Amino acid sequence: MLAAFTSANWYQPLQIDVRPDAHILSFTIGVALVTGVGFGLAPALRGARTRAAAQFSKGTTGGVPLTTHVGRRRWLGLGSVLVVVQVALSIVMLTGAGLLLRTLDKLRSVNAGFDTRNILLLWIDPTLAGYDKARVQDFYDNLQRRLAALPGVVSTSYSSDALFEVV
Repeated sequence: MLAAFTSANWYQPLQIDVRPDAHILSFTIGVALVTGVGFGLAPALRGARTRAAAQFSKGTTGGVPLTTHVGRRRWLGLGSVLVVVQVALSIVMLTGAGLLLRTLDKLRSVNAGFDTRNILLLWIDPTLAGYDKARVQDFYDNLQRRLAALPGVVSTSYSSDALFEVV
């Protein structure tokens, strides 16, 4: 999904804000509480109803537990199927998360073809300062010359897209 989003929005850099936010944290806590209570209450109510029914009919079965199936194959119930699906999806999600972390770690050691230390990346939109489209190229050329003239600067370049973000 990120690759599709990035290719569709190639004209602007991808910015994902991963800082903690009070609104998102409170929403997440609320959803977790509602989900926990909802999915915990339904089996509790069902279990309470089942135990009462089993106690009332215990005398009619001659002491044989109601869950005993003699000569019949027992099929998995809906709850068991949901548990199996949940475990399978959890394994898929954990595998995907592990692969993503491994990919991000390997991206840090990719040979970029240049020394990635002491690099300054910046984003400028001259149109916000009142430059018209005809003067933008002159602005970039002038900026590149002025930055190259600074002491200690080895080389300068500019691009419409930053390929790497050096952290």
